[in-house]
Amino acid sequence: MINYIFKGGQLIILVLAFFYYNHTIFALPNETPYVLLVSWDGCRWDYINRGLTPNLNELIENGLRAERLIPSFPTKTFPNHYTIVTGLYPENHGIIFNSFVDFYNADSFRMKNDNSIKQDKWFKGEAIWTAAKKQGIKSGSVFWVGSEVYNNGPDYALTYDHFMPHKKRVDQLMAWLNLPEEERPHFLTLYFADLDDAGHRFGPNSDEVNTALKDLDKTLGYLINQLKRTNFWKKINLILVTDHGMTEIDPKNEINLEKILTGLEYFLQGDDPIYSIVANQNRIDIIFNRLNENKHGFQLFKKADFPKRFHFSKHPLIGDIIILAEPGYYFSRQNKNYFRGNHGYDNAIIDMHGIFVAYGPQFKSGYRIDEIKNIDIYPLLCEILKIQANEKIDGDLIRVKDFLK
Repeated sequence: MINYIFKGGQLIILVLAFFYYNHTIFALPNETPYVLLVSWDGCRWDYINRGLTPNLNELIENGLRAERLIPSFPTKTFPNHYTIVTGLYPENHGIIFNSFVDFYNADSFRMKNDNSIKQDKWFKGEAIWTAAKKQGIKSGSVFWVGSEVYNNGPDYALTYDHFMPHKKRVDQLMAWLNLPEEERPHFLTLYFADLDDAGHRFGPNSDEVNTALKDLDKTLGYLINQLKRTNFWKKINLILVTDHGMTEIDPKNEINLEKILTGLEYFLQGDDPIYSIVANQNRIDIIFNRLNENKHGFQLFKKADFPKRFHFSKHPLIGDIIILAEPGYYFSRQNKNYFRGNHGYDNAIIDMHGIFVAYGPQFKSGYRIDEIKNIDIYPLLCEILKIQANEKIDGDLIRVKDFLK
């Protein structure tokens, strides 16, 4: 549209042009920002220094990188993915392990093929998609811990399919982005388990991990091309994270708990290399003393004495004794497979650290920082989306606000 205006004898021509392409509208100053949170499960902080990720490296050059992402304890998949979207430590959001038992109510939470992951009673705090929904912002999740919860998940969510091809995941996300504005999600998640699978089975220094890394980078390139094709690339804030790192396991470093605790009655809450032990109160000291007599390759604590820096002692379903293997060691159990790589160890250990890369209109370009805590991602997401963060969180926007323009 062209308007002609005469002012002071001069002809002023105003040209107002609006362009539409593939259902996409160019960003306006007051438009709700777009945020895409991507997880490469099990991507150790130094994997992306191997020269195998050209697409990711280009993002880093033009965007922002924390050298290391510090996970919460325990450094397991479900606890940390839910920490990222709530800003809470696992002891506060309730997902303390990948799988655990509620003895008080004769119930259990299991991460694989189980209805428990859809029950909101396990998931405490307020996930980012819940906060967004309260303020009129839609969300879509191509997989994330907590996204399948009945009545309290994102507006659009898929039932987890471990084997869904990469391209199909990206195409689903793009289909949501190309919905009409009133139906379109502005916060989205995208999850891939390839590096975690390869790291467990073959170890973090294997060719298989490098192959998975290259495949994920190709998928990132496909995602970027799709976003560019639909003109979303200049509007979306892309954040690539992980839940934890991975470390090599020596098969000789076996700790046979069942042999150590022969003849004693107890239940192990958790998974290698971190367990809490649940038992009758009159057996706690006996079990503790037996473990202490055989302590090699692991740390041993009473729950009340567990170091405060772990933020892992408040939850009632954590047992009275906590045992934590040292890096490279593992707890063997009957019918449990031995892994060449594992995680779940002390979150101060550098092999447990992950990646944080961000790119988009809200982020500074060329910015570098040594580390970021994953509890601080939730308030960062809220700040970008212009929504009110839950006040009762463990994260703090102050530590990450400098990431933003």
